[in-house]
Amino acid sequence: MRDRSACRMLVVVAVVAAASPAWATYTFKVIDFPGAANVELYGINNKGEVIGSAFDNNFKWITTFVYDSKAGTFTTLSSAPLLSESDGFGINDGDVVVGPVFNSQGLEGGYIRNKSGQYMIFTHPGSTVFTEPRGVNDKGIVTGWGDTSAGSVGFIYDPSKNTFTDIIPSTGSTIAQGINSRGDVVGSTYLPDGGAYAGSPAGTYGWMRSKNGAITYFRVNGNPTAARGINDWGVIAGFTTDPAAGNVGFVATLKGLPYEALTVAPGDLLAVPSESATDPEAINNLGAIVGNAFDSAGVVHGFIGTKGK
Repeated sequence: MRDRSACRMLVVVAVVAAASPAWATYTFKVIDFPGAANVELYGINNKGEVIGSAFDNNFKWITTFVYDSKAGTFTTLSSAPLLSESDGFGINDGDVVVGPVFNSQGLEGGYIRNKSGQYMIFTHPGSTVFTEPRGVNDKGIVTGWGDTSAGSVGFIYDPSKNTFTDIIPSTGSTIAQGINSRGDVVGSTYLPDGGAYAGSPAGTYGWMRSKNGAITYFRVNGNPTAARGINDWGVIAGFTTDPAAGNVGFVATLKGLPYEALTVAPGDLLAVPSESATDPEAINNLGAIVGNAFDSAGVVHGFIGTKGK
């Protein structure tokens, strides 16, 4: 059980509040699929291949695709047989893709698509409405979230053993998304008053679950925070809601304490130029990030951010 004593948690906050990670400037490229009104990007592997989905102006799904960021080309993926929609969320170096599938009634299950295009469909035990895989590492371990009677719960799924490990099931609002080759997982959850540490405010917190099961909650600049991707070096990408700027991105590392308050300088927060919100969703070992940017009209554009260029 996590130690939530007031003395320990106040010390932890004081220790990490001064942390201010410095990162190279990112250059952003907006990615729009030909003929689509909205584009969402959620995953990138270490080869620079990006997984995403294209939608029309009513957000009706058009196709799922892999974008080769080096060649600048799109490859569309065949959808799962007998299902109406197969969104793309995660991709590993073996070109295994994961995401949700929908039937004609709108019920959502999860899929794992191998390099040959074969689909495996699965559902999280106890989930009756949706199972949404969001990430897959190079060992084929999948992470995502599903519904339960108490709300949403994060999970880690090992398809070779057909076993699930639930993450933070008690809060009723948990998203698990990024997973690295070590098995570290990141996501977000809503916590009640005192849920992160003694005296902490209610709201959305980022979290990292190490392979041994220890969980670190954190916030960036004291604002609502969502962790979305983690690479093999332990660098986390996600977004925070800034009172003045709206959703802006961040990259950061954690020490592994029960709670960490991160301070990121304004110049190190990530924002796609000319867009009103920036939501990083994944990061690879080279530090490249992908995600979604929203313009003033609410149109979603995918983006790739590369550092040091």
